[in-house]
Amino acid sequence: MNDLLSHLLKVITTLVATIVLIVSSLLHGNLSNSNSIQGTQAPQTTTQSDPQGSSSSSGSNLQKPNHSSVRNRQVEHIAKKLRSLPSTQISTSQKVATNVYIKAGDNAVSVTSLTQASQMIKDISLPTLNTVVGLTPAKTIQVVLFSSSKTYAQALSQANIDPSSIQSIVTNSGGLTVDTTIWIPLYNLADNSDLANVLSHELFHACASSQNYGGQLPTWLNEGTAWRIGLTAMQKVNPQKASLEMTYLEADVRNAAQKGILLPLTASENDILNAQYNIEYEDFMAVEQLVKQHGTSTYRTFIQNLKTENAGTDFQATFHTTIDNFQNSFIKTL
Repeated sequence: MNDLLSHLLKVITTLVATIVLIVSSLLHGNLSNSNSIQGTQAPQTTTQSDPQGSSSSSGSNLQKPNHSSVRNRQVEHIAKKLRSLPSTQISTSQKVATNVYIKAGDNAVSVTSLTQASQMIKDISLPTLNTVVGLTPAKTIQVVLFSSSKTYAQALSQANIDPSSIQSIVTNSGGLTVDTTIWIPLYNLADNSDLANVLSHELFHACASSQNYGGQLPTWLNEGTAWRIGLTAMQKVNPQKASLEMTYLEADVRNAAQKGILLPLTASENDILNAQYNIEYEDFMAVEQLVKQHGTSTYRTFIQNLKTENAGTDFQATFHTTIDNFQNSFIKTL
């Protein structure tokens, strides 16, 4: 009986989420911030400038999120094969904070764009990193901005990325991080909330690399943590849009579970690349469950302890269960 009730509750939850999505789309996105990330402060903003300087209202004309414009798993797969990204020839740059610099990737990136992104990192990304995981850059991190698909494609070619993959990256990705270098294609970001999301997400990867432990994290923990940081930052800029995106993506994951196509957190890279839903949001949901069960400060301690402990030992000491046991129990909750 309990199993039947649990199943019915999941079905009802999915149906309600789907109805909300349809209604919110018809009403152009007037959706309350019902999916607020635990512990996130998300002040409402009314107007914001996009990376190129134009403005838009934060509560109007919200559309179904373009999932691939912010994250693309193929980019993660490609980034793992690279040791470094080449330096760009443009000299325009700014110091953002200790160990963080921002630079133009091409001549069309304006000083205004650099200044806006720099301010975003100082006001949103770095404070969010500190709050969520207690991280600061231990080595120099360079953020490079690109204004167009043409200049970004040229840079990707110079990085010796497989030519057959470049068009997909140019079209779909919001950012690329290799070691402590971050490349951001501004043309793929709709507004400042997307910029906050991507900058904060990629800065986690770069910070983890600067601390020399990003590579030891299981993929779901690595990506789930980066997504939590990115969405937390996004909520601070535009909580309504963040809520809408989270509602769509959670429904996407739960629908996959109902269809029986949900992948385990330990899925192979090949299975992940061929997933029919946004598997990185599943990673986020797993991390979010850990945070809800144990608290933000405990999760922050787990991340900080990775400087001296391996992931498995640290996970069990912090959350009092093994990674394998948690992975299995989490999937059952969906």
